[in-house]
Amino acid sequence: QQRLNAATTALADELSAFCREHGAPLEIRHFASLWRVAWLEDHPLQDLLFAMMRSRGVHILDNFPCFLTTAHSEADIAHIAGAFKDSVRELQESEFLPRHKSPVSVVFDAAKPPVPGARLGKDPSGKPAWFVPNPDDPAKYLKVGA
Repeated sequence: QQRLNAATTALADELSAFCREHGAPLEIRHFASLWRVAWLEDHPLQDLLFAMMRSRGVHILDNFPCFLTTAHSEADIAHIAGAFKDSVRELQESEFLPRHKSPVSVVFDAAKPPVPGARLGKDPSGKPAWFVPNPDDPAKYLKVGA
């Protein structure tokens, strides 16, 4: 059972790292030999991931938990990982899933501004960002890094 749990942890870590590196809004959550896809954001066609994995030979149900068993070989696990990565890449290339430039879950610490005097706020799209007073117009702010 310990080898099985370790294989599940390795698969979950590999796929979650892939998603972070490619800016995909999902991660793999797991416990022991159980694992599942967890969406960090909602997108209208996100469930295509499961159909795409099925088309690549991985039987997976939409948003249901999955299990690794002792019947799964290293080649089987590599096939699952490959089907997942190829499906995420294709969804992003088709623009059904976003490709974030920065990690999805950026933590902003209001006590640690990137520049002195910066304040935490939301940009026009509603995302958190740092702002500094506009020297030309004291009633307005400028986004840091824009």
